[in-house]
This record gives sequence, structure tokens and C-alpha cells, in this order.
Amino acid sequence: MNLYRHLTDIPRNMNHVLTTGIFDGVHRGHRYIIRQLLDVSRQCGGIPSVVTFDPHPQHVLIRNGTPPLKLLTTVEEKADILSSLGVENLFVLPFDEQFSRLSGDDYVRDILIGKIGFKCILIGYDHTFGRDRQGGVHTLEKFSEQENYKVLQLEPQKDEDTIISSSLIRSQLESGHIEDANQLLERAYSIRGTVVPGDKRGRLLGFPTANIEPESRLKALPGRGVYAASVAIDDQCYQGMANIGIRPTFGGKIETLEIHIFSFSEEIYDKNVEIRFHTKLRDEKRFDGMEALIAQLHEDQKQAIDYFSKYQNQVNTGDVKCL
Repeated sequence: MNLYRHLTDIPRNMNHVLTTGIFDGVHRGHRYIIRQLLDVSRQCGGIPSVVTFDPHPQHVLIRNGTPPLKLLTTVEEKADILSSLGVENLFVLPFDEQFSRLSGDDYVRDILIGKIGFKCILIGYDHTFGRDRQGGVHTLEKFSEQENYKVLQLEPQKDEDTIISSSLIRSQLESGHIEDANQLLERAYSIRGTVVPGDKRGRLLGFPTANIEPESRLKALPGRGVYAASVAIDDQCYQGMANIGIRPTFGGKIETLEIHIFSFSEEIYDKNVEIRFHTKLRDEKRFDGMEALIAQLHEDQKQAIDYFSKYQNQVNTGDVKCL
């Protein structure tokens, strides 16, 4: 897939078949749009292409005192997923204060038509753009006859009666409902980061952990607790259990992400890894002493191994480590 991060680098081409949006998480609803994009591209001999933005518009338009929105995917993660789905071009438009003041008409005429070019554009049911979100499907249709392109508006995708959205998935992650979030993402929620030195307390407990510094401070962390998780290291995948929390038994105050990898003893400091969360085992809690904590860690490990064993039996695949 071709990735373009500057308007001046984009090769204008009237054969693009576009869709535009944030696509945070690239969840099931987004994947439906991408499938339609690929189908339309095949039918008309077009180039399936996605237009998105960085940083997230809410990070630019944030009000004082409002916590920044946590992201389900970084730009790099989004690009990897869209590429795996068959998208050929990803146009990442820099979003700043000046860009935010573009009207919907200006965005369509000057950016989508003037800089990128396209023969057809697909738009989600609720997608808006331009200053004060005034632009939408009506704006695209206004220019369509003159510029000779087609506009297709897609219906929302639902999970039972609930519309699938990035905000719904963020809520599920925060509450620890990992399997529900993964179902809507159609993949295991993951966090990329670097292995950094910790206090080595896990070794004293008999459960050494790799401490992970997420590659983005804006990445959404699941709610505090212990999770059955897998980790990708140098294109190899391993099973384990991850902990997110402040380690209250030891009087911690800073939230950390760490993972104990089963049957693993290599030194991996400074390695780039990806943690994939599969199910929550329990909430974070404070224990009355080391013995109680160690006993619980053994129970956590047993539950995680049981989970992975059941999953292997269900999927019947040789690539069970990566899930």
C-alpha cells in the first residue's frame, strides 16, 4: 500500500475510488465500508483509496480541561490494517487549526477534487466534514454532476440493535469487556510498545514481566486488571498474561503495562513488541502480603492457559500462538 502524509506528495488521479473518515480502530463498521470500496473499485476499474487525518481532529479542537481522546489505532496501525484489507492508497491529511477552518465546500473542491481526484466516493452514514461539521453527503452531491463522479452513502452497521462505533469500543475496553471489543474490531485489541527496565519485582515473585512503554501516550489502555494476552516479538508470538494497573499491593501510584510470557527467558530490553488482549481474568486488587499475591498469580496463569487451550480446540489451527 502507498502511504502519503503530505498533500504535495499525492499524485492526483481521477481513477481513485475514495472513502474518507477517521477509521479509528478499523472496526467491523469500517471494514464493511472497505469491502464496499473494494467491490466498487473492481466494478469500475478504480484504485481503492482511503483519506484520513492526523492528528485526530478532536486533539486539535480540544477544549481546555477536556482529557484528550484515547485512540484505538495509531496511524501506523491503521495503515497496516487497511493494507491487509486490500486498500492501495492511504492519504493521511495533516489536520491543524488552519485545516479545521476549511468549509465543507472548500474541502471537497480544493482537497478531494483538486489535490486527490476520484471517480467515485463512498461515505459513511454519519460522516461530516469541514468547519463546524457542515459538510456531508449533500456537499459531495452538489459537485458530483459538474465534476463527473458518483457518491454512495452506506448504511450503519449494527451489533444486534446497537450501531458499531469507535466510542462504543473505547467504552468496552475501559470496562474490561475485551472479548466484546474484539468481536467488533474483528481482531484482538493490541498495543505496540518498547520493552523498558522495571523494578524486577516480578522475578522475586517467580513471575518475571516485560514492562512495556506504549509507542503512543494517546493509545487507549484496557481497564485495570489481569488479561490473557499474547505478544509478538521479532515476528514470533508467545502466550502470557498482562497486567494493567498501579500494583497497589506495593503501594504503586503510576499505571503500568507489563506482561509475563509463559515459558520464556530471553532478554528483550529495547525490543519493539505488540501486546494482544484476549480476555480479562480479573480486576486489579490489593493483596494482604506476598503469599496471597503469588497464589493468585498461579491461579491467573492457570486460567490464561485454560483459555488458550480452549481457543486452540475451537479454531483447530496450527497458528494458535498468535491468535
